[in-house]
Amino acid sequence: MGLFGRKDNGKDDDLLQNSEIAEEMKVILEAREEVQQEKEERIREREEAAAREKAEAEAIEAKAAFGAEQVLALDKQGDNFFLLIDDVPQVEPDNEGALVFGGMLRGKLKKGDEIYVLHGHGEVHKLEVLQIRNEEHTILDEAENERVEIEVSKGDLPAPETPDEAASRPIGRYAVLTGKAPKTLKHGEQEAFLENPRFLAMMAEYVRFHGNQDYFGSMMAVAIDSSFLVPANISADPGDPNKKRIGFPGMKDKNDPEKILLPVYTDANTLSKGNFKSLNKEKQAALNMSFAKIAAIAKDDRHAGFVVNPHGPVVFTFPKNLVESLCLTGHFSEKYGEDAADKSGFDAVNEKPTVVTPLSPAKKMIVSKPKETGEFKLLAQAVRKFGDTHPEIAKIAVLMSTNSEDPKDRAYICIVDCPEEGAEKLCREIGNACKPYMKSVRAMRFQLFSKGKFPDSFTSSNPWTYNKLSL
Repeated sequence: MGLFGRKDNGKDDDLLQNSEIAEEMKVILEAREEVQQEKEERIREREEAAAREKAEAEAIEAKAAFGAEQVLALDKQGDNFFLLIDDVPQVEPDNEGALVFGGMLRGKLKKGDEIYVLHGHGEVHKLEVLQIRNEEHTILDEAENERVEIEVSKGDLPAPETPDEAASRPIGRYAVLTGKAPKTLKHGEQEAFLENPRFLAMMAEYVRFHGNQDYFGSMMAVAIDSSFLVPANISADPGDPNKKRIGFPGMKDKNDPEKILLPVYTDANTLSKGNFKSLNKEKQAALNMSFAKIAAIAKDDRHAGFVVNPHGPVVFTFPKNLVESLCLTGHFSEKYGEDAADKSGFDAVNEKPTVVTPLSPAKKMIVSKPKETGEFKLLAQAVRKFGDTHPEIAKIAVLMSTNSEDPKDRAYICIVDCPEEGAEKLCREIGNACKPYMKSVRAMRFQLFSKGKFPDSFTSSNPWTYNKLSL
């Protein structure tokens, strides 16, 4: 009995030990499983963060591309481009003495094109495109709307006088390459720029670089060096025959309707978008004004700053506190004098001769239904196909806009009925879908149906090119 009893006790000990081992293994396995779950959770979080970053980057690029497309649409010839240099690669060029720049190309560029670089303090120089490479470093004969690395000749860039003048890198980041030199106007001994394509290009890319301090500093330096077109009424001053009486329109600040901003424009095309009822048409003109003169008015008691291109295609606002800060910089005083920061109000405008240009009357545009040409049929087919594959689009109407004075000045107007959120990306995609069929008419403008002021008869007199509701 004793033997059996001892044997039974041994079995109980074995069972107890096995049970303890099983419990320990269970704890170990559970711990391993928790570690694995934590790893998988971290992987999921990284993947989700990467997906969010990618989506945000795509949304930012889509917005920038849409703005760039609208900027390029201002050029009636439809063959312009611009590129904001955001990279100056430290590589040896294939062509001796050449320069290499990188950036996002907006529009189309070909090898051998003569182009202009806008840099420095309002400097403009002509270059030649020697080579184009894409992101995969493939050499291209031409590129369009993609990131590129461009090798250009030094053209008419002045040779450095000393070795310290960065002879190998005479142009830095945030200069702008474009297809046309900005127009200038001579008025006596004065010569002023009537176009500001560098600042316009920087505005178009602001959504991509707004958090970059170097970019913002460069953009403000360009603004200080710039002149803009300002709509105004000009009449004789009965109290002083040597002066003119100047009246400027004002615009309400969208963020604070109690505040008034001074509207200014980068060029005549953006200026033509404005229509100010407060201006007398007989006395209407556009002043070409330096940043200093605009700042003097924008920081007076009546104004809360100024806004550049308030009617698009891209807009930038200088609130009064920013204007005042820029007037206190060394760059501002070096260009305009130590006392320029103290000047305020309309009197500052008349202290020196001002280049005045007539304000071109608004072009009368005739909107009509496009003719049923082969080109338009293919374009309409592309629009319908796009609408069928995008459930968020209810309707699309494609009309034709023609300048009454110049029948060759035509553009498609694409009216889209869709939610406002994501509309910019959709319109860009519609433009890309239509582009292969746009031969005789190269420009397309977009209008959200919910944002437009359309008469009740619009839908009956202008049938929708695509209408999901009628399917």
